[in-house]
Amino acid sequence: MKKFTKLMAVLLCAALIAVCFAGCSGSGDDKAENPLIVGYYAGDDAYFALDGEGKATGVFGEIVNYAYENYLSGTYDALQFVEMTDDTVLGGDKQPLLAVGKLQKHQDANDRLYGWTQTILENRVIAVAPAGSNASSFNDLSGRSVMTVGDVAAAAMANNSAVANLPASVTTAQLDAALSALRGGTTDFVLVDEMTFYTSDQSDSFTVLEPVLDTQEFAIQVADDEWDLLQTLNEAVHDMLTNTDNGDTLTPAVEKAFGYDAVSDAIRDYVVLVEN
Repeated sequence: MKKFTKLMAVLLCAALIAVCFAGCSGSGDDKAENPLIVGYYAGDDAYFALDGEGKATGVFGEIVNYAYENYLSGTYDALQFVEMTDDTVLGGDKQPLLAVGKLQKHQDANDRLYGWTQTILENRVIAVAPAGSNASSFNDLSGRSVMTVGDVAAAAMANNSAVANLPASVTTAQLDAALSALRGGTTDFVLVDEMTFYTSDQSDSFTVLEPVLDTQEFAIQVADDEWDLLQTLNEAVHDMLTNTDNGDTLTPAVEKAFGYDAVSDAIRDYVVLVEN
């Protein structure tokens, strides 16, 4: 009977612990009285991820860590991370004040409800030609053969009829096949987004035309009434790029994640507001 009683007590304790932690998908200091709650979208570690110890990684993870350590630790006493769901709302008690991940500006109905930092990363749709090509504009696609790589480039082409109607033929291919065709002369141009193109170790062997067909903009989403937080995040990102003591710490992280410098001019040229 005593063994049975002890067993029931252990099971009861286990059940209580499970109830206490049910539904908890966050990471960070759960005992903090005034945490900065950060919502995140999982799925692409280059943008954001949590490591085994619950520390934020990826480009936007490093930005959040830097902003907290250098700008926000006097206002908040900890960072907490919670995974975003369809029901998560930014702002309000015990809710995230910002969201990070592969978040593209102006592509969500929440644009009307939330604010955005300056564009931090850009993914441009470019035209690639063989090395030494004299092509300089999309007009050079007229009457030529074009291969598109990936959904981003295909959508950009579909949304720009003026360019879409120029080539004599448009086909689709995977990146390696398209670049091989370009090198072999069986296609004249490849249309591809930069984040795809620069995954290739052959990217330096081609000519990239100057014009851009479309641009995806990635940034941090902020609760609508958190203007000071939004401006602080802009300042923190700009500081990561221009800090004279530590040097540029953001660009190397971006180049490591994406294979090239995807940092936007908008955040590089950001003017920090100084209060009088």
